[in-house]
Amino acid sequence: MLTTSIDSGKSPEGNNDLQGYVQPAPQVIEDYRALHLQFAIIAQSFIPSITILDTYEDLYHLGCDNPALSHEINKHIVSQLQLSSYSQDDCFNILYHGPYVQSQIVHHYLSEEGAKEIVYQLLEQQSAQKMIVSQPTPATAA
Repeated sequence: MLTTSIDSGKSPEGNNDLQGYVQPAPQVIEDYRALHLQFAIIAQSFIPSITILDTYEDLYHLGCDNPALSHEINKHIVSQLQLSSYSQDDCFNILYHGPYVQSQIVHHYLSEEGAKEIVYQLLEQQSAQKMIVSQPTPATAA
């Protein structure tokens, strides 16, 4: 089901060794894209005054024409992914194979390494934010 691909840059686990990185098979990539679309439809409901885009193609074009808005949608998707039971590798692949990142690679000529870095940053920012929110508030003496 999955094939191995050796590449340079960081691995989905966040270290710089991609020797063990697994490149999904084409059908698995389609599954990741379908999951991304489901999350994107929900994510758009959190963004005021946006017309809900409900196809991968429409979201891809948004990534080409309005990368900032497309990136904002991905931030909301990451929030949803953090609440899900998907593995870190699945979260990485859902974002990496989503229309925003793919539009940056194809339309804006972003390198594969740069695209992976976008995904790592999204996941790391959300993880850091989640840790801050989950820290207990110290009790103060009255």
